Amino acid sequence: MYNYNHLFYFYTVARLGGIMKAAQYLHIAQPSLSTQIKALEAHTHRILFKKVGRGLALTQDGEVLYSICRKMFDHVEDLHNFLLSKESRMQKRIRIGVGDELERPFVVNLIQRIFRTSLKNQKTQVSMRSGKHRVLLEQLRWRELDVLLSNHSAHGDDFTVLAEIPMPVIAVAAPKVVKPYRKSTARETLAKRLQQLDLGLVLPMEDQKLRVETEIYLQKARIRQTMVFESDILAAVVRATVEGLGVAFLPKPYIQKELTSGSLVKLNESQKLWTHSIYQIIHKKRQLDFINTDIRDYFRIYKDKT
Repeated sequence: MYNYNHLFYFYTVARLGGIMKAAQYLHIAQPSLSTQIKALEAHTHRILFKKVGRGLALTQDGEVLYSICRKMFDHVEDLHNFLLSKESRMQKRIRIGVGDELERPFVVNLIQRIFRTSLKNQKTQVSMRSGKHRVLLEQLRWRELDVLLSNHSAHGDDFTVLAEIPMPVIAVAAPKVVKPYRKSTARETLAKRLQQLDLGLVLPMEDQKLRVETEIYLQKARIRQTMVFESDILAAVVRATVEGLGVAFLPKPYIQKELTSGSLVKLNESQKLWTHSIYQIIHKKRQLDFINTDIRDYFRIYKDKT
């Protein structure tokens, strides 16, 4: 008969990716946890983990056992979440993950909406964390988050894309760098327009999805302007464009305030150059609560605006 605790310890180490994190989660000493894992390997006559750098990774046998343990212990987590919801009706906790590629004013508007509507008369604790999409997605997989907002979608049996905002991307620049030149005609391509303006490109960093989309568009449109500024903070990209450093390709909802005030002007004649989307992602086993319903409605409002 297999030791239930050994299996649960193995499952926890695999889920959290290391002995130290698992020991903290389980509230036991690291040496003791390591001993339990070795005991399981000895009992099963299989090596379940291998060292990768300073961390651990599952072996092929470990992957098989982990998939079996998930089927067992997912139900334990369901019970844990059920008991928590029963004993804390007066104090809810909402955990929101925000992809680090999202533009911050968009996130701020979302927070304001949540507090003004859903949380106005609720005793609720809100926790928001920003990070890489893949990291937050794993936290959502193990239900350490209640919802993930990201410009990357999610595929697989564990996730549901609850809502999406398809945002039109346009080319923009500051009026002061556009006015000295003649007005473009409807037949004039954006490539010729940018060549006439002699503007450099203001871009997100290379590892960001919006940058990848921009590079693809530039190649198709045969735009060969040089890059003059890049940042992994989209607010900095917007500010650099407003200051006149160059032309940027940005989702329209991200810069609606600047377009309305006239601090940025649109350069392309078409309604959009391509579509950049933001997704609301939840775990398939999570019920649709008031927060996720409100975020979904917020996404729909943004979608109607675009």
